[in-house]
Amino acid sequence: GYWLVDDNVDGVPLTVGSFASGRQAHLINTDTVHDGTQGSHAHPYFTADNAWAIFTSNREGRPQVFGARLPAGFLRALD
Repeated sequence: GYWLVDDNVDGVPLTVGSFASGRQAHLINTDTVHDGTQGSHAHPYFTADNAWAIFTSNREGRPQVFGARLPAGFLRALD
């Protein structure tokens, strides 16, 4: 299995990791700006097939939902 998390640092990066190996890798910066509201939190999750990371960002001035397709082999490289 894999995990997906955002970090509260500049750019609010999404990091993906493997429970089995403990390895992790940067996927994308959400570019959201935390303003203390839930709309500024990325709330990342995987689609059921682990092909996409879905997240929210206010990088365009209002909260919106975005998706980042995981590159081919991205998860296998973490195993």
